[in-house]
Amino acid sequence: MPQFTVQEAFDRNIQALGLRWMLSDYDHLPLEFGFQAYAGYGKVARTLVGLNLAYLLTERKSHEFKIGLSLSRIDLKDIEVSEEEFGSHVGDISFTSWGD
Repeated sequence: MPQFTVQEAFDRNIQALGLRWMLSDYDHLPLEFGFQAYAGYGKVARTLVGLNLAYLLTERKSHEFKIGLSLSRIDLKDIEVSEEEFGSHVGDISFTSWGD
């Protein structure tokens, strides 16, 4: 999972719980469609919802090699802070690492 910073609050080693559903029939079409929903992101986020699309490049015995795109939205919690005290960067999000 990605690590992120929001309004000077941060979380690490997040263990979100969720559901990931994928649909494919490679005998008819080399595409895979998916949906994901996760919750339990700690102090600064509520949920993540996203869609996936992948293309099957090749199959080898017990492995499938795919390339794809995943679009996700993270729902952040509202945090009450004073913009005068913390400055105009309040609400900025910066990712310190990306998920796999």
